[in-house]
Amino acid sequence: MKTNNIQNTLKALSAALLLPLALTACQSEPEVGSTLYPSEDNDNKTVAYIDNNLYNPKNAMKTLYAQAGTSTNLEIPGDTMRVHVRLTAVADKDLTFNLKVDNARLTQSEIENAQVVGDEAYKLECTTVTVKQGKLQSDEPFVVVLNDKSKALLNLKEGTHGLTAFSFDSADGVKTSEKYNTFKWELNKEVRWVNPSGKVDDLKQIDVKDYDVQTPYGPSNDLSDNDKITFGRSLIGTDKQDWLRVNLHAEAPIAAIQLTPAGMVWGERLFNFFMKEVEILGSNDGENYFRLGFATCPFRPTAAQEPWNIVFYSAQTVKFLGIRTISTFSSTQENNPVFVSEMKLYK
Repeated sequence: MKTNNIQNTLKALSAALLLPLALTACQSEPEVGSTLYPSEDNDNKTVAYIDNNLYNPKNAMKTLYAQAGTSTNLEIPGDTMRVHVRLTAVADKDLTFNLKVDNARLTQSEIENAQVVGDEAYKLECTTVTVKQGKLQSDEPFVVVLNDKSKALLNLKEGTHGLTAFSFDSADGVKTSEKYNTFKWELNKEVRWVNPSGKVDDLKQIDVKDYDVQTPYGPSNDLSDNDKITFGRSLIGTDKQDWLRVNLHAEAPIAAIQLTPAGMVWGERLFNFFMKEVEILGSNDGENYFRLGFATCPFRPTAAQEPWNIVFYSAQTVKFLGIRTISTFSSTQENNPVFVSEMKLYK
């Protein structure tokens, strides 16, 4: 008898413990297989939200574009906003949704810390999508790209963040998620002064007596002696002391820099240690340097020692120049050597 009583007691306790779990399971909302499932209420009503099919971030992106000097030419990357509409339950009929620029969605803090950018900055290539009956997601995404003719993008100040909010709504009365019905696009502009197609043919060379060249190993006359056999040496690195530096005797407008690779020296192919990627910096006090642009050598150097011309869109008036090597044709490692035979400046 005692054994039966114990068994009955255990059964009763098990049933009592399992009852809340069963009730919870009955009340839980359906899973839709998305990290974005917007469980805003418990009425199981179908909710629509946007999804760019990325794990993170789901509803934001950033783009860096460039202005070519003081010109009106913008260098726009291929960044594209592509977002699908998803539902928390399959569509019971074809459902249509529309996208629009909606900067009212920006917070006060965002407005205070960014320049609000309107729809003139974009090409709205696809602003209407449909979730077909029986499906959870639109077959096609909303598609938005940057407008390379936009005055808003041209006038955005370097160092200032541009920001645009996009929202979508339903043409069929479907509820949209409060949290996931907005997509925000942050824009940043960089002014690039280096013209990759520039030439030095019509420029005048600056007299080598008007400046001094500094390397990590001290002053060097080898880069301005018009002798391709001699060479100067710098280093790959971010430290100013690693750069190839030019100290002009007075501020001067610099329109171009010409760099010549070193050749064959004692059987060594020093041209393989020529600059491949560089950052050009300028300064007026020798302490505070500002970026003039990046440049990439368009050819692989050989023993022929073909010079590389780095031309600016417009002359840059500076007293100091810094050429920071990011990589050579043989290395990207910091403190590795960089060899240059000759350097000329043009105005």
